[in-house]
Amino acid sequence: MEALGVIISILVVISLIAAIAQQLGGGNSLEAINKQVTEPGRLLAQKFRSLGNMTGKTRAEIERVVGAPNSISAMGDGNVMCQWLVAGYHIAIAFEPNGKFIGIQHEFSQL
Repeated sequence: MEALGVIISILVVISLIAAIAQQLGGGNSLEAINKQVTEPGRLLAQKFRSLGNMTGKTRAEIERVVGAPNSISAMGDGNVMCQWLVAGYHIAIAFEPNGKFIGIQHEFSQL
């Protein structure tokens, strides 16, 4: 009886995925869902690209374009690492105590 419940749950999930895909415009359901899930990552990556070379920019200038970071961590010597993370995109940037850009510590994109 428990196996039947699991099978019914799986079928319900599959039906929900198909319904979501249909609402997103049909096509390959996995592609449609992937596009919807990773859209915030594409938008964030595009905002960072619009900044161009960030050398000389301040954290405030960067945040005005891309929004507030999801995480802020102390690095020592007063430096901080700010991280922006959404589905499909992650970037970690180091800043001096005065807010000046030091460099990109990590960037990952699966878009």
